[in-house]
Amino acid sequence: MTVKMTKRLLFILVFVLFSGYTAVMGYGQDTPRQPALIEDRASQQSQGTQDNAQGQTLSTEDMRKALFEYILHNDDPMAIRRLHQLIMTIYEIQGHYVDSKNTTEILDLAIQGMMRNLDPNNGIYIGPKTDKADKVVPMPEDSFYGLGISFALVNGKFFIIRVYDNSPASEVGIKTGDILHTVNGQSVDGLSAIEVSKLIKSHDDSKVVIGITDSNGKHERELTLTLRNVDNAPIEYKDLPGDIAYIRLYVFSKSTDKYFVEALKKSSGKKALIIDLRDNPGGYMGSVVNVLGRMLGPNNVALVAVGKNGVAEPIPTEGEKSVYPNKLVVLTNLNSASASEIMAGDLQSLGQAKVIGIRTHGKNTIQTDIGLGQSNTYGDEVVGIHLTIGRYFLPGGQDVAKDGITPDIKIDQLCDFKPYEYLTKRDAQFNRALKFIRTGR
Repeated sequence: MTVKMTKRLLFILVFVLFSGYTAVMGYGQDTPRQPALIEDRASQQSQGTQDNAQGQTLSTEDMRKALFEYILHNDDPMAIRRLHQLIMTIYEIQGHYVDSKNTTEILDLAIQGMMRNLDPNNGIYIGPKTDKADKVVPMPEDSFYGLGISFALVNGKFFIIRVYDNSPASEVGIKTGDILHTVNGQSVDGLSAIEVSKLIKSHDDSKVVIGITDSNGKHERELTLTLRNVDNAPIEYKDLPGDIAYIRLYVFSKSTDKYFVEALKKSSGKKALIIDLRDNPGGYMGSVVNVLGRMLGPNNVALVAVGKNGVAEPIPTEGEKSVYPNKLVVLTNLNSASASEIMAGDLQSLGQAKVIGIRTHGKNTIQTDIGLGQSNTYGDEVVGIHLTIGRYFLPGGQDVAKDGITPDIKIDQLCDFKPYEYLTKRDAQFNRALKFIRTGR
């Protein structure tokens, strides 16, 4: 069959198949959190386009015409053949698949598969009856409504792994390592973390009664707390014994730079500083560039970005350099990814810090959020994709994807280390950092 004949057949098939087609997808898809480096500048440009075009939506007829135009002007015979195979596959599924599936449902699966198979960091968001697309890889908000705790399921028990400052939980003395057993009299055994979160916020009354014990399952307490907005700081600062400052960066959000500046001010005058990037999945590229500017000063190359055109673009640091201790240690593990690897790699290669821990995740791609359609809308839906648009390299040309960041001092955690045991005697990486600060080796 010639390309011309295949195109004619495609026109007929498309017209019949899509004569009643009105939308691309009809639900919001949750995407598991992935290590991320998000190009926020491009994202802001996309958002501006959406705001400027608000109210201009694509009709079904407009979409059908665009589809016909694509087929008409595509002269790649293999592409036309694949489009024909796609249409025929839809017909076969509708005709023979054991469960009933309409065209929209089948195309949903095709679109998801297309995005997922490019690389693990891509995704698509389709939100019904919304006026703005959420990010496919969500970044933390500056605050959240809750008790001020984060918890993790370990050996069937929900251990508290973080207690937020100035929160209902911190005010009643809940500590890292405590175990959550009940919420409003209901046991949390067998529930998922998401189900427990919903249970905490499920009552109209803002009062919540939780039952907790210490990490050994002893000293049972029943506490009544009031839900409220809690500051979701992306950074945690501590003054440690021995004149040591400690900064943990949980994520590189848009507000990280603001918190980081304040933390560096507190560290000024200390003998040493530990920056903890363990379990930090990355975040906004602009955020890590700004944070590095506080440590290196302006106009230093933070990373080199390479996009679709293959041109290498050095990304310089910005902002005023802060004062911080000369002795600097950075902690990493396998979950330190993307923006975390840029920070650890730059400080290491410039001789500014000793990296202690294990090798990092190894992710060197850059993503952005792109709206589909003139105003990103199809009737009452908003559609957007989270797409890899480039790769980054460290200033010296190091490709993080190959080996991650290799620590100067390699040390793993104990095999039975728990996520609530950071900064305790069982935290081998933290204690090795303290030894290095004391001895210089």
